[in-house]
Amino acid sequence: MTPRRPTDSLLSMAALLCLLSSCGGSSPGSEANTGTGAFEEPPNVILFVIDTLRADRLGCYGNPANPSPTLDQFAKEGILFERMWAPSPYTATSHASLFTSTYPATHGIWNRQRLDSKDGDIFPALPDSAITLAEVMSELGWETAAIAGGGYVNERRGLAQGFDYFDSHTFGAVNRVGRAIDWIKEDRDFSRPFFMFLHTYEVHYPYLPDEEMINRFDSEYQGPLRKAVSDARIFAEDYIAKFPEKSPIGPVQKQFFKPLFEREDFSDRDKEFVFALYDAEIAIVDREFKKLLQFLKMANLDENTVILVTADHGEELWEHGYFGHHRVWDEVMHIPFLAQIPGGPEGVRRSDSMDLVDVMPSLLKLLEAPIPQAAVGEAINWLQAPAQAVERVHIHQANWPKARDAVRTGETKVHFFPDEEFPPQVFNLAIDSNEANDLAPTNAGQKQIEQANQTLESFLQFSSQLRKTWNLFPVFHGLGSFTSEMKSELEGLGYLDNEED
Repeated sequence: MTPRRPTDSLLSMAALLCLLSSCGGSSPGSEANTGTGAFEEPPNVILFVIDTLRADRLGCYGNPANPSPTLDQFAKEGILFERMWAPSPYTATSHASLFTSTYPATHGIWNRQRLDSKDGDIFPALPDSAITLAEVMSELGWETAAIAGGGYVNERRGLAQGFDYFDSHTFGAVNRVGRAIDWIKEDRDFSRPFFMFLHTYEVHYPYLPDEEMINRFDSEYQGPLRKAVSDARIFAEDYIAKFPEKSPIGPVQKQFFKPLFEREDFSDRDKEFVFALYDAEIAIVDREFKKLLQFLKMANLDENTVILVTADHGEELWEHGYFGHHRVWDEVMHIPFLAQIPGGPEGVRRSDSMDLVDVMPSLLKLLEAPIPQAAVGEAINWLQAPAQAVERVHIHQANWPKARDAVRTGETKVHFFPDEEFPPQVFNLAIDSNEANDLAPTNAGQKQIEQANQTLESFLQFSSQLRKTWNLFPVFHGLGSFTSEMKSELEGLGYLDNEED
């Protein structure tokens, strides 16, 4: 693949690009294109995305409940980025950024966009002109496979581009990891390396862990949610037996959870139990991840497989008075990133910041492969941390139910509310990680708002120019273009119930 060349109009905005990256990596389009890097032979690559997983609920990021012993040990034996950020709180949006190394303001792949006309919602998809990570890996000689959890990770959103094999259905982690193992064991082309994208919605609401898992994290709670979870699990099993082609998640949400969450007497103790359910779902993923690692070791693949673990976004669990992932608070934007690289660093915790848009160029840098010129992420050297972390700017954007933007510069974060009359908010994350003390009324806060606003305006201009230069305008689909199975899966995940997930 020949890397695309930048135009003068893009180069004129290089200063902004340097803000979005540390400008310390090698330039895109390196002449080396072997796709092996420091490896004796091309390694396999597994990119595991755990949907809706916020960083702080893993043990290795500080959760004392210890739901993730396998992932924690994995981190101890590899690399952990303490400051990893999602560009968006939505599934399709963040995956588009992950796959193309462009921000939502460029690719425009929101989960959905509501129109004022009677035509209803539209569902943007990546155009063929967008170069995805899977396409690059395929061009370099890797066999590419995606085993994903359905919902908005589907062909109609353009997310299947570049995959030789694409299997995306709303099954849990047990099924998805099991299918991944079966594909590696039986279905791949053994004459070449593989690149696998593995994805699960297991940690996505509604939470239906088994009783054993629930008791592991909260055996004392006997409130209304306890019975709701038990009844919902039975309902889901019956529903699947009667309607095997449909997902029970939507009916479960509406019948068993939503009425409780909206009750005025929904207590802090009830919310604590929701945290326990969330941790229990993480534990299920952790258990299945252990099976994957054990299989790779048994198959003698562990010493030649790069494994990357991350998430598309986190989840707000009432920290700011809301449940879900529609906004850009840090409980939604802060996600994990763990990596094991054969022959690479072990037990390294890195404080330099990283974004989902950095994954593609960083992986290609590791393989000493060319990076598409439309990619804006930083090609981070995963093998060697910088002597001193360089301050970067990270942009977070949401579009539903109201547009929200946030500009993060070091430990300062400024929120903007373009669809509302709320004034901007400013937080010093170094002393206020919960984003509770708004500094906007101060003189320093006003200056930070002005600087952040200038950065955001330049970023939006840059993103628009990038879209025009590389013809990255999204393709728009109405819901009618989706298959009945896709619509069922989206409804099951709560995506078609006037909510944006």
